[in-house]
Amino acid sequence: MSNNETTAKEYYIEVKGEKIPVTEEVYRAYYRPVWAEHKREERRRKCRLPNGTRCNKKCSECTMMKNGSDLSLDSLDEDIGFEPQSDYDVAGIFEKQELLQRLHTVLDELEDIDREIVKLRYYESKSEREIASIVGFKSHKSVSKRLNKALAFLRDKLKDFI
Repeated sequence: MSNNETTAKEYYIEVKGEKIPVTEEVYRAYYRPVWAEHKREERRRKCRLPNGTRCNKKCSECTMMKNGSDLSLDSLDEDIGFEPQSDYDVAGIFEKQELLQRLHTVLDELEDIDREIVKLRYYESKSEREIASIVGFKSHKSVSKRLNKALAFLRDKLKDFI
């Protein structure tokens, strides 16, 4: 590998003992509450100097070391009512990710012209008349027929997800 090439970092969340690949955004959202509490716990364990500032010495070498408790989300819930962010539905995110991967695979199975029509219609919001002129069809009805055929194909291939 050359110096100019970089490898993309892979992110995983462990669910029921299985490592599930996720995007960096999902990974960070999932672990953010844990990291924040870890940092709070780290600060809490640091001792305060007589002037009120936190000690910057290594705790193992400090004579004023405070002993904190082990970090636990369960104890946080009991002590201060802490709850991890619940607005992320991890199972739902994995289902969507799997659907998107399957959709990309199925889209690759379409003929080039059908893939182009679907892209122009749904990603670029072009009308059937505009698509007809772009792809060189004489009638927007030809676009409509190809689009309906492509959508039926996609529905059939993705029926397990719909």
